[in-house]
Amino acid sequence: MAMVKQKKPILIGLLAIAGGVYFSTYSSLDSHFSLSAWVILPLQAGACLYLLYAYWSGQIKGTSRYQKQRRENDS
Repeated sequence: MAMVKQKKPILIGLLAIAGGVYFSTYSSLDSHFSLSAWVILPLQAGACLYLLYAYWSGQIKGTSRYQKQRRENDS
């Protein structure tokens, strides 16, 4: 369990760096709006689908689904 807690800050840091690199790369694109929209659309759709999956499976803390799942697992 201690290993998981140590990996979480590292993962968050790496994701923050990747997000910063992606933002700076996307903001410097010198292209037409529709072309740049096609670049970011798949990433946004993937993130939305992942968040929907995480919510419906009860993996996001603080939601009613997470609490319900936890109660079911405890009983």
